Amino acid sequence: QGAPGLTHPRPWDLSEGTDDVYLSAVDNVENPQIFVIFDVVAEVQAYPEYLITFKEKSDTPAEWSRMRYDTALAIEPVDNTTTEYQRVSQMFLATSTGNNTIVKIERIQSRYLWTQYQQRRQVLSAIFPPDMQFERQLFHGVSGEKCEDISIQGFNSHNAGNYEPNFGVGVYFTVNSSASAHDRQAPADSTTGERHMYLARVLTGGLSQGAPGLTHPRPWDLTEGTDDVYLSAVDNVENPQIFVIFDVVAEVQAYPEYLITFKEKSDTPAEWSRMRYDTALAIEPVDNTTTEYQRVSQMFLATSTGNNTIVKIERIQSRYLWTQYQQRRQVLSAIFPPDMQFERQLFHGVSGEKCEDISIQGFNSHNAGNYEPNFGVGVYFTVNSPASAHDRHAPADSTTGERHMYLARVLTGGLSQGAPGLTHPRPWDLTEGTDDVYLSAVDNVENPQIFVIFDVVAEVQAYPEYLITFK
Repeated sequence: QGAPGLTHPRPWDLSEGTDDVYLSAVDNVENPQIFVIFDVVAEVQAYPEYLITFKEKSDTPAEWSRMRYDTALAIEPVDNTTTEYQRVSQMFLATSTGNNTIVKIERIQSRYLWTQYQQRRQVLSAIFPPDMQFERQLFHGVSGEKCEDISIQGFNSHNAGNYEPNFGVGVYFTVNSSASAHDRQAPADSTTGERHMYLARVLTGGLSQGAPGLTHPRPWDLTEGTDDVYLSAVDNVENPQIFVIFDVVAEVQAYPEYLITFKEKSDTPAEWSRMRYDTALAIEPVDNTTTEYQRVSQMFLATSTGNNTIVKIERIQSRYLWTQYQQRRQVLSAIFPPDMQFERQLFHGVSGEKCEDISIQGFNSHNAGNYEPNFGVGVYFTVNSPASAHDRHAPADSTTGERHMYLARVLTGGLSQGAPGLTHPRPWDLTEGTDDVYLSAVDNVENPQIFVIFDVVAEVQAYPEYLITFK
């Protein structure tokens, strides 16, 4: 029998006449569960036959990374080289508009919320028929400032995304990510443009038809003799795309499994500065220490008379005009031969009072600079800046002496010889059997220095990229 302070086992008499033998001490001689051997014989009295490596069983998802036992919540970045990342990103992108790109995916590891959710799931799995889909993975868009609350507390109507309450007063989830990516639900950060969306596990259970003002789902009778069970409300019971769960069960009926940070793809130039999602136009000064400024100023000064100095260069950032221009460019790029130069950067001088109109509306014959109409009745652009810097085109401000000129992107396409009174370019036959395409008119087809585009396409065929103020 063992005891505190014992340094060797008590003698045990084998039989009369034999020496006592020192052996192990135990917790209970009748039913020993604990054995103690002592240093005098320990090394020869025990042999380390097997080494068993083990760990505690866990009911958390296999993807969860290791958490300290005293850590309740961890928000872990998901490595974009893993199958986990691919699975989540594919779910998001498969139902996206195609105009979004993922910045990062984070896994929410909350012991408290997961345990609550699993307990609720266990209860429902015993209630519903085995072949019934009572759990789904759904999307929930939310503003960035609410993400911390949701990751800690779970979903409720106070921290949820801002959805139209057409199907009840609760927390909304959608089958398609695009339905949760609108500005109302997942507004873009005004600085970074990033948006946020959860991919959540949701115990949707039996479905009832939602309606405005509903505060809990209508009863759903599982089988005769069982109590009605209150579950989610949906937009359409036959083909649900929107699910609503209610505050009485929201925090245990949905688990915020992944937080997806994303932003809209942009086909705008790399130089454009950040614009708020609700801003259509920004006129941004170009820093004169940048390569962008040097590039534009060199184009202007390289063909200048040497008598002009630049006051400032501004970048015109118009989502509407740029989109129109790019759509037109895409059409033309499919028409013209790959080795044909159908786009150019050209100058257009204008009076200061017309700059606002051009930056907002694009070029047309009503707001364009005043050029001699020698090659047609349209909007004129020149290869060299001096040809657009005359008083007629770019008159000096009577107070400051400042003049204005755009450096524009122009889809000149195929060239036809201009002439006075021309209102559209002569047809240019691309290849035999194709329709003639109307493009720009020029001063000289062999060596064009002046280009004319016409009102029928002017606003989409030229983009006012930079406004140069000079004197």
